[in-house]
Amino acid sequence: VNVFVAIINGMVPIVLAFIEDDGHLSSVNGVSYLRLLQDIIWPRLRHSATRSLLWWMQDGASSHGTNAALEFLNEKFRSRSSAEDGKSQAR
Repeated sequence: VNVFVAIINGMVPIVLAFIEDDGHLSSVNGVSYLRLLQDIIWPRLRHSATRSLLWWMQDGASSHGTNAALEFLNEKFRSRSSAEDGKSQAR
């Protein structure tokens, strides 16, 4: 199961699983990951991100390292992301 979890100030305001409408598990690819970032995650985080210093952490899954996803994360989080080159590297 692929799950996304956000932890902000010790709370978990966002938990999402990749499940299709018919109830079957969905695989995560570059397109679905970018759609998740743009349509679901960023709208929920953008107000917090402008008021506090949020970091984006992710693992090295191939769907996380697409150019489109990395460009989006760099635009929103700048140097506060472990996603610069698609690898999990906190600075």
